[in-house]
Amino acid sequence: MSLISDEENCRQPKAEYQSTELSKLEQEWLNINWEKVTRNIFKIQKRITHAEEQKDYRRA
Repeated sequence: MSLISDEENCRQPKAEYQSTELSKLEQEWLNINWEKVTRNIFKIQKRITHAEEQKDYRRA
């Protein structure tokens, strides 16, 4: 039985490390300014649409 408990004790730090890494990742995602990301995506989509319209206009 002592061998099993020793193995479990060896596994615990790894699990704690993974959970702290996950929490760091979650914190990074929470710190993202999503309004700014959404606005930049909108601007890129607008530029793409505008470029497509100009290309279609030149062909006509």
